[in-house]
Amino acid sequence: MESFHIFKPCGDHLVAHLYEHLMMQTLHRQLFEAGLFQAIDYQAYGIVYSDAGVMGIDVTLYTMQAERFVAQLRQPVAEYDDAMIDCALRQIIAEKGYPLTYHDRLALHEALHQLDTEPWYDAQDIDVLQCLGETAPRGIIAQREEWEADVMEYTIDISIDLEPGDPRAAVFIELTHAIQANTAALLQRTYGYYNHGYDRECTAGHYTERQYLLVTGREDYSAQVYNLYELMIRMIRAQGGWQRLLERLQTVDYREQSAPSIVSMIDDLRMVVGARGWRRIVTAETVDDLLDRLTITVVAQ
Repeated sequence: MESFHIFKPCGDHLVAHLYEHLMMQTLHRQLFEAGLFQAIDYQAYGIVYSDAGVMGIDVTLYTMQAERFVAQLRQPVAEYDDAMIDCALRQIIAEKGYPLTYHDRLALHEALHQLDTEPWYDAQDIDVLQCLGETAPRGIIAQREEWEADVMEYTIDISIDLEPGDPRAAVFIELTHAIQANTAALLQRTYGYYNHGYDRECTAGHYTERQYLLVTGREDYSAQVYNLYELMIRMIRAQGGWQRLLERLQTVDYREQSAPSIVSMIDDLRMVVGARGWRRIVTAETVDDLLDRLTITVVAQ
């Protein structure tokens, strides 16, 4: 396992926010095309610290397959064209709830290219990186906070029924996290959805992992969203992802960052599955049974 935190200075926070979305789209797409999956092979998060004038990416690589990309991920370069820019803007509009526009496409491309040429600084390698603060927005992207964007919210429930206290519920949570993270990323970079977060319900043996997605427009694409969640389960299987997750859970080491959250297990499941427990309960049969029995429900509003 390898973990690192990289940063680069940014100025105009609106351009920086767009660049961060483009950067994460690029990263997730490249790893997905290499047959790698979030919450199985790696985890990566991007953030813009607007007031500080800096953006960052936190990356954790869980598998040997993901570690092959470590050099590329330490100095990532965003890939974008006009369609990718418009898709990322739709994500941000859904996130913020108000319109964002730009009129000078060339100026926007130049601003993004300028950010791309700034080096990334690895927290492990630097002494002190001074955050110089946000510069005044250059007006390349205009925001209209007084207007309200038309946004649809999708609630996606992945559920299963197990006996209360069944430790396989912890395995179910790990499986659904992978399904949710990878399907959301696919919807983001393809259709401009925004991942609005997660929730969990565990009552009397009924376990539900809930995800919220936002997208601009009012047309209901629930059937399409459902089909992509089903497709993702099959794609992860076809690329050997479930087998890699099985192997990682069978070798859980609570001294490492990649271990499942004990706090979440206590809060939500009222149990702690230890390293010996993971080795016992995580089998190919268990994974296949849970994937076959889970149900997916999509509601748009």
